[in-house]
Parts: sequence; C-alpha cells; structure tokens
Amino acid sequence: MPPTATTLVVSAALVVAALVALAASGVLRLGPVWLSKIAALGAGLVFLARGIGGYFFSKIAWTPVEPFASLNLWLYSPLCVAIGLSFLALVLTANPLHRKH
Repeated sequence: MPPTATTLVVSAALVVAALVALAASGVLRLGPVWLSKIAALGAGLVFLARGIGGYFFSKIAWTPVEPFASLNLWLYSPLCVAIGLSFLALVLTANPLHRKH
C-alpha cells in the first residue's frame, strides 16, 4: 500500500482538482475563466494518464502489492479515466456564470 504521506498528497491534489472543476464551471471564482479552463484541461489529462497508465503498468514493481494491485485495476484506474473524461467534458461544455475577469 502507498505510504501515508503519498496518500495525503493525493488527497490534497483531489481537493485542488475539485476546486478547479468548480472554477471552470463558474460556480467558484478563483481567477480568469480561461485560466480555470486550462487548469481543468490539465487536470483531465493527468487523470486520464493515471487511469490509462494503471492498466498498462499494472505489473510493474510499484503496483503488484495486494490489495492495491487489484483495487488499482478494478477501481482506481477506471475511476481516474471517468474523472478525466468528466474534466474534458467540463472544459468543452461548461458555460461559466461569469464571462470576463
């Protein structure tokens, strides 16, 4: 299993990703809309890379320990792909409430 510090870093990154999603959708104002969209695109690509990478690198030394290996294959990777696609959909379809900053 990943160390506690790694888990905490991932948790913090998920909170930041949630804030980025809120900003890109216009629910939360954190800066210019264009910057929020770029951040959301970046988050989507990172989640997609993590999700797809989980399938291709499932046999590499850093993932074979159970129960992480099975959870990675059946839960974490598909979840990351779904979140990544959701971010990309957000970037393509969101109509922010605020227009200019």
